[in-house]
Amino acid sequence: SLLFKPEVQVRQVAVKFASTVFPPDHIPSRYLLLLAAGDPREEVHGEAQRVLRTFPGKNEKESSGKQMPSFPEMVHYIQDKASHRMKTPAKYMTGTAALPFNPATFGEIVLYLRMCLAHSAGVVPTSQSLADMQDHTPAIGRYIRNMMSGNHISFSSSSSSSKSAETNPVHIYIGLLQQLLAGVGGLPVMYCLLEVVSVYPEKLATRFVDKMDWIKSLMNTNKEEMRELAALFYSVVLSTMSGDELRASLEQLIKMTKDNHSPEVQHGSLLALGFTVGRYLAKGKIRTMELHDIEQPNTAVMPEQEQLIKLTTETIGSFLESTSPFLVVAACTALGEIGRNGPLPIPSEGTGFTKLQLVESLLARIPSSKETNKARFFYVFLFVFKMKERAIQTLGYFPVGDEDFPHQKLLLQGLMDSVEAKQIELQFTVGEAITSAAVGTSSVAARDAWTVTEEEYIPPSDVKVNDVVPWVLDLILNKHIISPNPHVRQAACIWLLSMVKKLSTHKAIKSHLKDIQSAFVSILSDSDELSQDVASKGLGLIYELGSEQDQQELVTTLVDTLMTGKRAKHEMTGETVVFQGGLSKTPDGQGLSTYKELCSLASDLNQPDLVYKFMNLANHHAMWNSRKGAAFGFNVIAAKAGEQLAPFLPQLLPRLYRYQFDPNLGIRQAMTSIWNALVTDKSMVDKYMKEILEDLISNLTSSLWRIRESSCLALNDLLRGRPLDDIIDKLPEIWEILFRVQDDIKETVRKAAELALKTLSKVCVKMCDPSKGAAGQKTIAVLLPCLLDKGIVSTVAEVRSLSINTLVKISKSAGSMLKPHAPKLIPALLESLSVLEPQVLNYLSLCATDQEKTAMDSARLSAVKSSPMMETINMASTRSLQYLDVSVLGELVPRLCELIKSGVGLGTKGGCASVIVSLTTQCPQDLTPYSGKLMSALLSGLTDRNSVVQKSFAFAMGHLVRTSRDSSTEKLLHKLSSWYMEKEEPVYRTSCALTVHAMGRYSPDTVKNHAKHVLPLAFLGMHEVPDDEKGEKENSTLWTEVWQENVPG
Repeated sequence: SLLFKPEVQVRQVAVKFASTVFPPDHIPSRYLLLLAAGDPREEVHGEAQRVLRTFPGKNEKESSGKQMPSFPEMVHYIQDKASHRMKTPAKYMTGTAALPFNPATFGEIVLYLRMCLAHSAGVVPTSQSLADMQDHTPAIGRYIRNMMSGNHISFSSSSSSSKSAETNPVHIYIGLLQQLLAGVGGLPVMYCLLEVVSVYPEKLATRFVDKMDWIKSLMNTNKEEMRELAALFYSVVLSTMSGDELRASLEQLIKMTKDNHSPEVQHGSLLALGFTVGRYLAKGKIRTMELHDIEQPNTAVMPEQEQLIKLTTETIGSFLESTSPFLVVAACTALGEIGRNGPLPIPSEGTGFTKLQLVESLLARIPSSKETNKARFFYVFLFVFKMKERAIQTLGYFPVGDEDFPHQKLLLQGLMDSVEAKQIELQFTVGEAITSAAVGTSSVAARDAWTVTEEEYIPPSDVKVNDVVPWVLDLILNKHIISPNPHVRQAACIWLLSMVKKLSTHKAIKSHLKDIQSAFVSILSDSDELSQDVASKGLGLIYELGSEQDQQELVTTLVDTLMTGKRAKHEMTGETVVFQGGLSKTPDGQGLSTYKELCSLASDLNQPDLVYKFMNLANHHAMWNSRKGAAFGFNVIAAKAGEQLAPFLPQLLPRLYRYQFDPNLGIRQAMTSIWNALVTDKSMVDKYMKEILEDLISNLTSSLWRIRESSCLALNDLLRGRPLDDIIDKLPEIWEILFRVQDDIKETVRKAAELALKTLSKVCVKMCDPSKGAAGQKTIAVLLPCLLDKGIVSTVAEVRSLSINTLVKISKSAGSMLKPHAPKLIPALLESLSVLEPQVLNYLSLCATDQEKTAMDSARLSAVKSSPMMETINMASTRSLQYLDVSVLGELVPRLCELIKSGVGLGTKGGCASVIVSLTTQCPQDLTPYSGKLMSALLSGLTDRNSVVQKSFAFAMGHLVRTSRDSSTEKLLHKLSSWYMEKEEPVYRTSCALTVHAMGRYSPDTVKNHAKHVLPLAFLGMHEVPDDEKGEKENSTLWTEVWQENVPG
């Protein structure tokens, strides 16, 4: 009752409850879901349909028992509910007809019943497409015949038989289908009714003998597919009727094709004529799969019937010249059905409608015409394509039903010569037609598709063989496969693949395995990817078909091809396509195909037989998922290849790993499939880490851009989330090579290198953590020289920036492990302070006035020190200083002094001053032996023309005197005094004032200890008359502050 509540949420909960709580074979819950599947709200019926159409797979079916209700039980349950609803207001009225369910629900019910029928018959149920459903029809037919035979139902007039028929689940199912079809219609419903009747027409078709007019009405509907199914249903019912009834019906159908009837009526009548005559002729054949408990009616062809069949065929043939494309399609289909089941009742040659004229007419419709190419409306184009497809299929059927068909080779020749343009889909149809026509009466096309599968079909033993497969093979191999036209070669490859697949046990195929392989190998050199895919599939099939000795011979042939590089020679003409698709694939290898890559792998291993396994693993193009490309087994081959390739994984995995990142989508997808098939254990990457890395490093500088790009992307993937302890020694080499690739000429390669460098940077920073112990120390030792010597001095801006950022992060995370490297690291970081500063600022500083320059430089220095990146660098430098001692200072101070004297850039000079201040704070006692050298270096900078630098060095000197020896301080003061007393330049007086003032502020004790040198100088400075033009007013203020702070009162 919850399903009929007005609140949609309540109905949703009811659906969820029914689908979750109860098992899938619980009939009442399935019935509730079927009712919900017709709900008007999408959220309700969508969930119900999803549950109902979740098909159990074969493995699920075998392992977990019943996954769906049994067909008889479900049918009876539905029938009981339907009968009850017909007596209540719940029934649905459509016109004058009453249905037990609304159309949407009723449609879901019959489809679900069909799924139950398939499941009970032992096949995986589906309702996706009519073609997929028909694949399971023979198994369903066997189930229905067994069920009907078990009930012993016959169509006598006795009441007991009638009662038994009414309770039989098959008849109930047919009744439900008939009820829905009469009330609403629908293509799936029509198919289900046709299917159940066609699998056992002797017992089930007679039920519709008195409903022929109703079936005819279905043949006249607006939908083409509906008319075709209805015509086929009509022929099934008509085939059970007597000769007189058959003749009268055929005459009536012939009349309906004329008399100015509508195109829809003519279309349905044409199809019904073809299907009826086809089934009539099929009854005259002796089939090994015939059931012995069914009595066949007398089907001997009488003279008057033969004349009627001839008239029927001629009537159908007259519509081949119709201006209506879909009537031509119907005529082709009808003639194909007649030809498939028996000889065409028309003359071989001569005037009028003959077999020769028919073949020539159909062949003429295959090539493209100007009218077709200029078709403005899509539906016209669609019908024209369908007409071509049906014409090809019809031609392929003629030798199947006629063992003495006189134009068999003409027909085959015409099919093979009809290729003019790149018609890929059409060539699969041509391939199937050639295969059927070549094998003739032994073709699986001669079977009744409703009752016999292709695998079960056995050709009649007493039928004349008209097999011309050797002749067809010779023509394909010696003419079409070596054609200079690439479209013809592609088509021939498809035909050859179809023959190998369909006729794998044919002696002509087995005896020409090496020739067929050579043909496929020659196509592999074509530039078209589909041609390569088809040829690869063909080679895989050839290899699997041969015996062990055959396989060895085939391998030898391929070895010769791989080692000598010989390929099939194609005659070059003016119309020969050299580069398929323009210049996207060039002669230098930028468009390398999957086949070439696979051959390279196999030849490197000296295992050419592995190419067969590779190609089956790699080339599973999406097209092979269609009906025409299905069953070219991927998983089975993958398992075999995995076992054979195991010994070669050290050589294979590096290549395969890199190919997964190839810029070519086809290669990338193919190699990823191979990788997934072979590498089931993800730890194998760690196991073969060194081999993979060696391959990537060697290919980072390949001459081919696509290899460089794929190597960068593969390296980026390899480095993430894996321990790198075993490859620490390789890190500098990787950094240096990636620095070079970062400056690649191709943009995509540069981006790939940038991505790899960022990942490498993150990984290296993590490796430099103190928790890594010896591995972290080793990483820092090998990494810093590379970054300092190659990275931060690079001419590539991106490389410099990344190197500096990496150094900063390492400095922050490494802690005490930086101690041995501080003498080299700190000066490098200081130099980098000016590297990233825009050079335009130096230019502006040069062009400004003294006052503007001072203001600008002060702002620059403040910006450098306060920017996030520079603050991080200063912090990293400070952290590094925490672990310094005398031994480290002995190396650091000389480099620092050199940098103070020779450093370029405002940021670097200011940074040096900051480092000296940090040294006096972090290690004052250890710094004492080196203070004199630092004073000397700073002293040279005190006279810098840049006032901002001058102040920075004075600031540092003020701190440094606190750690220096008295003798060094006295020398400094003597030097300052001599500058003040002897030098006339304002810069010297200013430097003296700045330095002494800084000493008084930051080292007051030192000033007091040397007051006899400082105070006289301060006294003179504070009383000197300042020259404002020379900026001496500020000097006087500084001297005054020094005097006041050190002289009481």
